[in-house]
Amino acid sequence: MSSLTAEQQALCDAEARARVRRALDKIEAAQYLMSDAYAILSSLQYAAPEWKSTGAMHDRIKAHWYRVRDGLEFSAKARKVRLDPMAVESVLARADRAAA
Repeated sequence: MSSLTAEQQALCDAEARARVRRALDKIEAAQYLMSDAYAILSSLQYAAPEWKSTGAMHDRIKAHWYRVRDGLEFSAKARKVRLDPMAVESVLARADRAAA
């Protein structure tokens, strides 16, 4: 692939940031689902092991959300996220179709 123009790079950078945000939204949704499951299991007798493991999984998902956010988005130490070459081609093709 040839080098990108400043406009194309800005478009791809915006798409990369949007994909990080969508991934964070999905991870957060999983956290809420695990929280709901935790609450349901807490009302059942003899389900303590499952209840505890569900709570632990919720906590791991929450911690993962922070790792993704801090590693890819908000932290001063966050890595610059770029689209892979196939995704760049897809974004540019979509932009071309929208411009036509």
